[in-house]
Amino acid sequence: MNHELLLFFCSIATGVGLLFFYDWIRIVRSIIHHSPRVVSAVDLLYWIVAGIFIFAVMYCQNDGMIRSYAMFGIVLGMLFYHKIVGKKFVHLMVCVIKFPIKILKKPVKRLIFVVERCKITLHRVCRRIRHSIGERCRFIWKKGFMDIEKKKKHGKT
Repeated sequence: MNHELLLFFCSIATGVGLLFFYDWIRIVRSIIHHSPRVVSAVDLLYWIVAGIFIFAVMYCQNDGMIRSYAMFGIVLGMLFYHKIVGKKFVHLMVCVIKFPIKILKKPVKRLIFVVERCKITLHRVCRRIRHSIGERCRFIWKKGFMDIEKKKKHGKT
């Protein structure tokens, strides 16, 4: 009887742990928006890992035999966690994580604007310098070429 009771409470803890981990996935989804394909892939991967984890717990606790009360304990743990802690935890963690992002968003945008403006100004200056050097090179080339042509016409080589 003690073994079955221990398995039942271990199953409840497994359900709480599984949903706690899934809440972190929900938190990441709330902060960073994903495409439906990515959401589906992550959910599929989560449930594959959760199934392996549940099997490992059952194997370690009950020699691999799946008991209906153990499955009931996992579902009960998930429901217990979701109703009491889950929604509040996700909301609180999203607020806690988004708060510094919200505070830093404006200065970072301003910094990016300044850096981009500097890049634009630097690009313009480089373009003007390149244009000025190109004009001088053309002038020198034409002047030197013209001097050679004049010398050829007058017979001075």
